[in-house]
Amino acid sequence: MKALQIVRVAAALAIPLGHRVEVRWYCYEQSNFFSSTPELREVAAPWIVDLDTGVEYSHGEHHEAAGGVTSGRLKEVPLELLPTLKLRSQLRGNVRRCVVMTLGSGQYVYPQTTLLIEPE
Repeated sequence: MKALQIVRVAAALAIPLGHRVEVRWYCYEQSNFFSSTPELREVAAPWIVDLDTGVEYSHGEHHEAAGGVTSGRLKEVPLELLPTLKLRSQLRGNVRRCVVMTLGSGQYVYPQTTLLIEPE
């Protein structure tokens, strides 16, 4: 058995134990105000697909350039990943543990999921 990999996401993702997943971390080039050379910036959240169900879990940064915050409002966002994203790393494996928890308190409550993944 390979060492379990820990993946944390600031979202509630109830992925069943034993499901195969693919996790990808992306980055993108962003212009630098002080230099003509663009900087590589990481997308904060990983893109995850449950390979057994086909359900994709992503962040708005995977689908559109940074935009205004529309908290609590539905927004039309393209379903395809931005073509400008560059794959930084990826992990495929089986979910051995999935813990969905609530962190913070009061008005600053947010969900977090921790996945323990056994790499293929």
